[in-house]
Amino acid sequence: MILELSAEAFSRPSYRLPARPLVNMFVEKTPDGLIFLPRPGLSSRSSAGDGPVRGVFRQKGTFAGSTFSVSGQVLYRLTSSQGTIAGISQVRMFASETQLVTIAPDVGKAYLFNGTALSEITDADLPSVADGFVMNGRAFYQRKDDDEWWFSEIGDFRSIDGLAFATAESKSDRTVRSLTVGPQAMFWGQESMEFWQGSDNPDAPLAFSGKYDIGCLAADSVLNIDGVVFGVGDDRRVYVTSGSAPTPISNPTVSERLRLAGDDAADCTAFPLIRDGHVFYGLNIPGQGTWVFSGQRWYEWASIGRETFRVGCGVISDGEPYLGDAENGTVWKFGENQHLDGSDRIIREVSAFIAPTDAPEPIHSLVLNCQPGMGALTDPEVEACYSEDGGQTFTPWQSRTVGRQGQYRNRAVWRRQGLVGKQGRLYRFRTSENMLFTARSASVNDARA
Repeated sequence: MILELSAEAFSRPSYRLPARPLVNMFVEKTPDGLIFLPRPGLSSRSSAGDGPVRGVFRQKGTFAGSTFSVSGQVLYRLTSSQGTIAGISQVRMFASETQLVTIAPDVGKAYLFNGTALSEITDADLPSVADGFVMNGRAFYQRKDDDEWWFSEIGDFRSIDGLAFATAESKSDRTVRSLTVGPQAMFWGQESMEFWQGSDNPDAPLAFSGKYDIGCLAADSVLNIDGVVFGVGDDRRVYVTSGSAPTPISNPTVSERLRLAGDDAADCTAFPLIRDGHVFYGLNIPGQGTWVFSGQRWYEWASIGRETFRVGCGVISDGEPYLGDAENGTVWKFGENQHLDGSDRIIREVSAFIAPTDAPEPIHSLVLNCQPGMGALTDPEVEACYSEDGGQTFTPWQSRTVGRQGQYRNRAVWRRQGLVGKQGRLYRFRTSENMLFTARSASVNDARA
């Protein structure tokens, strides 16, 4: 009997329902059905300062495509220090070809790097700022703790006229994030989301185009990935928008985790990834782990010894992710044939459920249909355990070899698994081996085992 592996991470701890783990894996549809693939491991691009990385920026055509990061309170161009950025919060970064602006929202300061020096923007007309973006040659600055935004002269991000400002029109709520999505500017407030289009009027370079009554709960959850904005709404649901009506994408599992985070949900952070046509939005929820959305499914990603996945921020440039570590000064990439996070093991986990039957059914053999690949230079092992009380308790983990690299006919087999009771049986399978690990399904009482 074939057992389908759970194709999405599921948990409802408030209702004591058995979790269906799917950790550090993702699902791809193939002509032969679903296959469970490992998320890539992390390789270091660069490391500078003590961290954490508060922001990463790279844009083709800006300073020869240099990678910038704010590690601790220092702005780095790759590994070269450029100067001090105050504050401790995540930063906002945007640029033209010759000007890079970094905003520290918690202290309301904006800084400009011109290729040779970093200095604070001190125009007397510019108030404390918390966010910003570049559009049609101008820098737009979001006033801290307000719905007012200011704009610079064309081509000179330092020059702001005393009357060069406007406010959000639909509600007087504080704007949480300001960014661009396609040809529009987006102002996401505490209770509303507004879109503005570019205008030829030099005194009013943006024109209001629409609004929706969806607020933003967590500023650092908002990301533009490939022209689509993701973020956590004030109703503790995750939304996407490409400049039109926002669409909720979170399921009850993720929404419950946001609820359980309480006030800390406002401190969610996010990171992006595009890989082989898959777009991933990763959401770090304090105290509740990291939940990753891709292809209408949610997965759980994790790092050993950390509450959430080790990446706290990032940007996509030239189709590649540049990812900042949440604790140290490393800027990561997802490496080719890399099955560790740096030097740390990655625990990958899948699960399957045997439905209850009226009569106890003996399990003579259990097989995990998986395949070890590159990196399996010794006999790698996979572990299994199970629960028959709704996921409250599990048996000890039992390990089995899955064969060396190139031994494709080997399978992980567990024998004499006893009787399945009236509540059914939840199996969990995991490995932390340094190898490419894929899985398709599990089976019980296979005559070939």
